[in-house]
Amino acid sequence: GVVTVVAVVSWTVPTFLFICIPLLLIYKQIQSYYLATLRELKRIDTVTKSPIFAMLGETLNGLATIHAFGHQVSDTNNLNNCRLDQNQEAYFGSIVSNRWLAVWLELIGSLMIVSAAALAVSGVIANVNGLDSGMVGILMSYALSITQSLNWLVRSVTEVETNIVSCECVLEYSKIAPEGVNENNQNLEPEPEWPSRGEICFENVEACYRPELDLVLKGVSFTANAGEKVGICGRMGAGKLTITLSIFRLINLSSGRITIDGVNISTLSLSGLRSQMLIIPQDSQCFEGTLRENLAPSGIVSDEKL
Repeated sequence: GVVTVVAVVSWTVPTFLFICIPLLLIYKQIQSYYLATLRELKRIDTVTKSPIFAMLGETLNGLATIHAFGHQVSDTNNLNNCRLDQNQEAYFGSIVSNRWLAVWLELIGSLMIVSAAALAVSGVIANVNGLDSGMVGILMSYALSITQSLNWLVRSVTEVETNIVSCECVLEYSKIAPEGVNENNQNLEPEPEWPSRGEICFENVEACYRPELDLVLKGVSFTANAGEKVGICGRMGAGKLTITLSIFRLINLSSGRITIDGVNISTLSLSGLRSQMLIIPQDSQCFEGTLRENLAPSGIVSDEKL
């Protein structure tokens, strides 16, 4: 490796250390700069690649609809090209940085080889430490391999650094707190007949999407009686969707409580709560399978009820 080559050359020509140490410090700075750049480019490449795969999957699933409406050539192509350009910019940057590193490694390696050769020849001429032509030949054979050793070392470290980005993503997801346990450590199962009436009551509810963000719902209190059809009106960002998310416990309440038929939903398990409720999303989505499987994924509802 690099250490072996430097040790052999320095043992033969001790003055080589005065040239080698500054070059190795420059090499370390170049390596650190390259690794930091490539790591960020790898992250950008991963982030910009996800929308491309998502669009590809949506296109494959909707080929029949695309052909039916004749939208094979539309503004979607411009959007896809824009996403591809963003991803290729990161990929192009990684290729350019790779070539930049190769040039610097070759330059540092060449400087070390030239320095070792010059010092060895001057040592033979001055008859320092009994240097002869045979020793100089062995010295140069070691020195010529230093460029290859530098390339191997930095490529190995770079491979570890770039691939560790995937491990960082896995670690980040592993730190996300799972759903299912409320602050009171209660996960009760609802009664089989619950909810029998469907009365929903908000009592001074306050909620936000994350603890560090501002409250979206502030002291909301109302009662939707059983059998009523209730419409919630308001401008964008007023908290209409947040009310629905709170009922399904997709977000946690900062204070207050929500009851359905007199039962505080925070005391129920998530599976028990959500299994007794149904929502029709604004943007409907049919998953793979039959219509019956989409309407009743659990298969516990008879065809007559469907």
